[in-house]
Amino acid sequence: MGDSEISAIDVHRLVGRQSVAVPDSDAFTARRQLQQYGEVVVERSSMSAMRVRQTSLLLNEPPRIALMRMVSGSLNFSRRGLAARVSSGDSVMLLSTRNYDFLLEGECTQITLPLRLFPPETVATILASTDVPAPTSPLGTMMWDIIDHLITARVSDEPDSATVSAVEALTTEVVTQLAVHDFWVRRQSDSDSPVLVAAFLYFDTHMSDPAVTVETIAESVGTSTRTLNRAFASIGTTPMAAIRDARLTAVAQQLRSRTACPTLDALAQQYGYADRTALTRAFRRRFGRAPAEYRRWVMPFQG
Repeated sequence: MGDSEISAIDVHRLVGRQSVAVPDSDAFTARRQLQQYGEVVVERSSMSAMRVRQTSLLLNEPPRIALMRMVSGSLNFSRRGLAARVSSGDSVMLLSTRNYDFLLEGECTQITLPLRLFPPETVATILASTDVPAPTSPLGTMMWDIIDHLITARVSDEPDSATVSAVEALTTEVVTQLAVHDFWVRRQSDSDSPVLVAAFLYFDTHMSDPAVTVETIAESVGTSTRTLNRAFASIGTTPMAAIRDARLTAVAQQLRSRTACPTLDALAQQYGYADRTALTRAFRRRFGRAPAEYRRWVMPFQG
């Protein structure tokens, strides 16, 4: 939390990778201002040259979206032979589980959040929008003003659940809007293939079906289970983990709603759980509290 200096030997933590090279360690300088709201991390950092080559993640975490804007300086990155440059004022959306080579120098603002926070109907757009640098736009400027405010806001080391839930809802919407309006350039690659797009659309219409399996998903999208598993592995997850996260995200959205919320029994039936006990157990494991407790926390904030 807060503003701190980063040393050359600790810089790998800044980008969450096992191996980072600093061309001139004696002259290296870096500062970082960071705020964390649950699983959402917003930060501003500045540094002299830092290089990352194909390397594994520092932590074995679910896939995260990293939306980055260069305030000054530049980011040069490549993946699978495709190279791009993000100049001052431009933005780019990256996926944490991909292997990138990049050279970063200057000041940047960044927000990272788990892919599982996004509703399934928007995931295809998010994935299709990664790795595509986007120039400054009026919408982007407004959205980055919101993120800058989250970075500089005075919060406790552990924000309360209402604040965390509100920030999660706000930032997923911010990233989605930027993807839709500023990043709508699709690239056909293994990890944003039609298989993933079709699978997430299938999830959106089969939330209530408890009989969903890898086999039924593969059959629905017209592919083999092996190809389906490989497509989801490319973004660091599995088909069943993805639909589980989609269901629980949808439940949380209903609990955050200002309108009357269905009963737990109705939610369990709507989202493919055997009963309210099974839903409560899964929800607590995902969000750290039972559905009723979660709703009590977020409703006062909703006003």
